[in-house]
Amino acid sequence: MKRTIHILAILLTVGITVSCRVTPSSSVSAQIDKWSDSNSGRDRFALSEIQGLPPWSTAYVFNPYTSTATINQTLGFEWEGAKRFALDARDDIHLAVFVSGTKVIHFEEWRRDKFDC
Repeated sequence: MKRTIHILAILLTVGITVSCRVTPSSSVSAQIDKWSDSNSGRDRFALSEIQGLPPWSTAYVFNPYTSTATINQTLGFEWEGAKRFALDARDDIHLAVFVSGTKVIHFEEWRRDKFDC
């Protein structure tokens, strides 16, 4: 019994440690929202200021009604994750995709009532 509790405690500790490293402190959209607030005193910001993401080289923002084929063509590789958003039939979000090489390293739905491009 003690051994089982000890193993569970180790797994819980490792799980918390790993999830804290992988999960950004705030979403990209939350950071942009904070910067664009009229009380922030800022009139511009750079996407390179985004914190909490693995290194990325290119950011894409896909508009509502963009097909999966167009997303993949724009990215230059097939991203299986694009299908799950069914963006071609939605008008409530933009899809932000951060890429490094030929790998999507982060993506977020950006609600149109917050960010309408």
